[in-house]
Amino acid sequence: MDKELLYPVLQKKTERKMLELESIVKTQGNLISELQTKLKNTSSQPVNDNTPPSISFVEYTSIALACVTLLITALGIGVAILSVWGYNNIKSSTNKIASDLATSKATTVAKEQVKKDIPIVVKEQLNQLINEGELNKTLEDVVDMIMRNNKHSESSIDPQLFAELDEEQEELNESQ
Repeated sequence: MDKELLYPVLQKKTERKMLELESIVKTQGNLISELQTKLKNTSSQPVNDNTPPSISFVEYTSIALACVTLLITALGIGVAILSVWGYNNIKSSTNKIASDLATSKATTVAKEQVKKDIPIVVKEQLNQLINEGELNKTLEDVVDMIMRNNKHSESSIDPQLFAELDEEQEELNESQ
């Protein structure tokens, strides 16, 4: 292709683009001059100092959310304090209940054990005292007193009883 043929085509395209750009620049120049006149008009108007500053929706929403955040934080701190206090109360009351229950159960078990073991221990101790002969004199005195104070005559008492008592006395005397 020839340069001579391309040159006129490129020149026409360039001229068209230049005309488009010039029109865009003129339009923007007009817009700028309009904005400048509007700015001059608004700055020349007196400012009313008595009007309160207006709060936009975004600012109002930000303030409201900050307040809600502070309230929730305060509520969280309050709940934390109450939970620690409640935990300590629950802990102390469960310790007291457990102590009372343990004392009650131990007392019950001890009473049952004592009721069960006392007759056995007393029987063993009496047998030991009798076998050692420490109660012989006391038992003889008691039997004599019963025999003397008995309102029944000797004939009503079984003679076999005296024989058994005499045999037991002899066996005790022999074992000592």
